[in-house]
Amino acid sequence: MNKNKHFYGIDISKDVFDVMDQSDKHSSFSNTMKGFKEFRKKLPPDSVVIMEATGVYHVQLADYLFEQSIFVSVVNPLVIKRFIQMQIEQHIAKKVMCKPWVVYAKQPFLGPKQVIEYLGRYTHKIALSNHRLVQIGNAAISFKYKDYKSNASNKIMTLKASEFIRRFCLHILPHGFVRMRHYGILASRNKSIDLNKAKAYFGLPQWKKQIIGWEQIAIEKLNYNPNQCPKCKSLTLETILGIAPRRGPPKHKLKPNNEF
Repeated sequence: MNKNKHFYGIDISKDVFDVMDQSDKHSSFSNTMKGFKEFRKKLPPDSVVIMEATGVYHVQLADYLFEQSIFVSVVNPLVIKRFIQMQIEQHIAKKVMCKPWVVYAKQPFLGPKQVIEYLGRYTHKIALSNHRLVQIGNAAISFKYKDYKSNASNKIMTLKASEFIRRFCLHILPHGFVRMRHYGILASRNKSIDLNKAKAYFGLPQWKKQIIGWEQIAIEKLNYNPNQCPKCKSLTLETILGIAPRRGPPKHKLKPNNEF
């Protein structure tokens, strides 16, 4: 550890934040601008402040110290928890933690929009897009695929309809699994409270839950109106009957057999 610097660890909550320096001296301040200024007066110019990411409670203090040219390190608490669970021997942990680690980061390709678009190809991608379908008929389906064993050359594969459906269904996630999970302020249970707190802090409009029907999604995303007649192009199609699947859940739940 660099002896020429002064290190401070912060445990912050909604109302207060506790500070512990490298000599184990403890002090407490209010999580307000007044508390920020009192804490700043006690910091030497070469101070390093380390704090955990605690929702949105740490954001204002971290921004304030950064504006005051104080080095701030915000650590993911899950990383610390996993580090403790590794049960590394003490002498090894000291050697690792005393090194001045630098997190490497570089500018994304072209910008944030391009990064999101790149990730979206995987998070919102279906098993087989329509442009890869070549022919459908005679109880068989032909589609294009890329054979990486042959220098990534494009080939055509033909499967029986039943086998094609079986393979396609392998890409459907089981109940309870999703491709993307949101944590922190973007988690479903926190959006209405913590996310709106963050938006209010940055002067952004509040988030409200919206319920969008599948017809509107088809029109906006697929440029397809399911209620439009394919021949006369007028909005005359209406749903008059829904055919239920042949096999469904049992109407009555079976009683458990406790005789065994």
